[in-house]
Amino acid sequence: MGWANPNLGDSVVRRTFKRLATLALIGTVSASAGYAQEAAPAPAAAPAEAAPGGVEEIIVTSRFREESIQDVPLAVQQFGQEAIESIAPNTLRDFDGLAPNVFIGMNTAGPGASAIYIRGLGYADIEKTQTPNVGVVIDGIFVPSSTGQLIDTFDIEAIEINRGPQAILWGRNTSGGTIVVRRGQPKLGEWDAKLLTSYGNYDGEGDGGAFKVQAVANIPLNEESLALRLGYTFKDEDGYSKNIVNGENRGAVDYNAINAKLLWQATEEFSVLFNWDWIEDRGDIPAQDARWDANPALGDKGNDPYINKSDRLPKELAPYNVSILSLEANWEAPFGAKFTSITAYWDSHDLVYQDFDAGFSNPADPTQNDPQAVFARLHTRREQEFDTFSQELRMVGSLLDESLNYVGGFYYARDDHDHQQRTEQQLQLPAAAFGGACVPGIPGFSGPISPTLGQLCVLPTTFSAQETFLTNKSWALFASLEYELPWVEGLRINGGVRWINEEKLFDTSFAGITNSTLVGSVFGPPLLSLSGQKGSWDDVVFEAGVNYQLNEDVLTYYRFAQGFRSGGFSLRGSDPVTWSLLFDPENTDQHEVGVKTTWLDGRLVANLAAFYTKLEGGQFSSIISGVTAVGTTTLILNGGTSEIYGVEAQAGLELIEGLTVDFTLGFQQVGDNKSVLNTHNLSAAAGNTQCNPGGLAPPGTLDSEAECSTLTFRDQEAGRVPELTWSIGSGYRVGVGAGELILGARYRHNDDFWIIAPSIPPGSSTPSNAAVEQKGYSLLDANISYEFQVQERTLRVGFVGKNLTDKQYKEQELPLGPGGFRTWGPPRYLGGELQIEL
Repeated sequence: MGWANPNLGDSVVRRTFKRLATLALIGTVSASAGYAQEAAPAPAAAPAEAAPGGVEEIIVTSRFREESIQDVPLAVQQFGQEAIESIAPNTLRDFDGLAPNVFIGMNTAGPGASAIYIRGLGYADIEKTQTPNVGVVIDGIFVPSSTGQLIDTFDIEAIEINRGPQAILWGRNTSGGTIVVRRGQPKLGEWDAKLLTSYGNYDGEGDGGAFKVQAVANIPLNEESLALRLGYTFKDEDGYSKNIVNGENRGAVDYNAINAKLLWQATEEFSVLFNWDWIEDRGDIPAQDARWDANPALGDKGNDPYINKSDRLPKELAPYNVSILSLEANWEAPFGAKFTSITAYWDSHDLVYQDFDAGFSNPADPTQNDPQAVFARLHTRREQEFDTFSQELRMVGSLLDESLNYVGGFYYARDDHDHQQRTEQQLQLPAAAFGGACVPGIPGFSGPISPTLGQLCVLPTTFSAQETFLTNKSWALFASLEYELPWVEGLRINGGVRWINEEKLFDTSFAGITNSTLVGSVFGPPLLSLSGQKGSWDDVVFEAGVNYQLNEDVLTYYRFAQGFRSGGFSLRGSDPVTWSLLFDPENTDQHEVGVKTTWLDGRLVANLAAFYTKLEGGQFSSIISGVTAVGTTTLILNGGTSEIYGVEAQAGLELIEGLTVDFTLGFQQVGDNKSVLNTHNLSAAAGNTQCNPGGLAPPGTLDSEAECSTLTFRDQEAGRVPELTWSIGSGYRVGVGAGELILGARYRHNDDFWIIAPSIPPGSSTPSNAAVEQKGYSLLDANISYEFQVQERTLRVGFVGKNLTDKQYKEQELPLGPGGFRTWGPPRYLGGELQIEL
């Protein structure tokens, strides 16, 4: 693999070219409008999961058929086109907190990488060897890893969030739920186009400017059978953090994307849709703030979250290329069934430069290093190619005068993962570990003085490279039935089953390298290698339920659903003692009861749900669990038994014509949570004695003489599970002059939660890992716009404000002793938008 010129995105020539391309596309869209007929009306929308009077009924496709959201016996929430425009999102990240017990965060170690949790189940790490608990599906295509899940949100007709296990129909380890995105589709016989441009500014220490242009055009190639839909997005953001080492902005965005869809309606019953997505991202990773955050010599006040002091060269970039090809064929059979085939190929390449110590080090004078324990420098260069081929065949239909609905199908996917990581590692450890004094060269020379650990000794720098190959093959057969019992009107029972099989082949090796830039390094002989490792897992998961339509306004239901997440290999493990240990599958059982109600002639919708989840063998990361001669060791481990339960409420009300209010509330809590772990898998932090028979760790960090044993952890907390979340939003449309004034506001709250949860061994009051808590916080967003007609063209001019109270909250934190990094959520944003529908 190779990546030419990672700084290409910053060149003047490149930016000039992109602006010219943007203007050219705008010109194309405008030219298309010259031939346009009257624009098709935009799809109707409503507040989340509400269907007030005068607003078109919300239709969802959670079960691969169109149904009213109030008739679906599971917890689902939809954001329609109008609601999405009101939120004015950049990515899927902006929907965090807008659905009960749904947490949508980001991960700093990859482009567009997510940390999505639903009902306490999610994935906040970055490895592609694990599949996230929450599946993101775009136009029927499953996003194969957490990298890229935080997709751009332009030209989207609807976003559906299905809470609870969706393993029967959606598969691919969706034990937490699914987020299903439906984008605009080609329309036969219609010309239309839309252009959106915005400019705003983020508060913070960086320049903060944010510019965006997005355009889409629907082009009928003939009147009856061919239509093309083209979309383009360009984003250019300066970044709202400042690097105080060199004065540059951090967290910049430089993003281009093209989407093309070609529809061929061969006959009234048969159609083929070809889709191509191309993404080129040349932005930074989200800016990192050193946890040890004060260095007066650099002008660091020590209390500003938007200060970055990384000394990484090249800077912390994350170039990302994605190409997605898919072919969807649909056939309406004469006997009433619909057959669907979706063939997709996902080809991605990402390169991440990261400074995990997040601080400043001075090789010429180590006493000027940031006084962080463990690492003076931990710089990585991670390059990955990740390709996925998938094929799904599906049949959906009904029998017995639509009293029996069925879904059946087959799914296959193959992932090929080529991972290369180069690491620069320099430890600085307490002098007490070396007899109380630092000896030049062996083991190191004097470094800074830590306020908590005293004099630190800086060890010689080491350079290493890891190369890993993983192939994952996944097969599944699935079926689902729903039957309305003839002897009780409105009573339906349903059930489903899915057989899943996954096979993985894993190879990895480590070697020493030379060259401090980690680029173009010379490889030494292999230090450790492991090849031909195989793992295979299969399972059968079930779903069953009953729902009763008391009357046309009240639906009650019970749902039992299982989830399965296959086992795998710990990609970042560098200790041969633990390499041979695979992590095992994760299994989920969830019970849910709910009621969906409609009142006041459809003006008020109120829904309630309660759930209980039992999780066996939950997979979690033990981050930097040890340090070996070839690098750090991070392991995927299995917990024991976890119980999560909660309640959810949603309501939407049309107060008067044009004025709507919606409300969501989620409560969740972890009950009995225990796990049994071998001590060689435990962190050496907080005084815990870690078994390390390999004896490869630096002196003083691990007890190489101890025998391996097991410890039982009980009453553990869970990460990213706030007990209480709620949101309230309002929208108002009123005629003013020749157009409409549109007002919107939304307030959302997250209670306290753990980013890294504490776990306490029996007989101890000290957590075995460095816990990280985020205190509760609330965010306020608002928008105002005016929509009017100019020569049959619709224009909307508006202003958007996000995080108006400028609340500071953490997205992620990685403790490395007192060191490591934090990543903060975006500060206040104020901007203007112009949208033209041609």
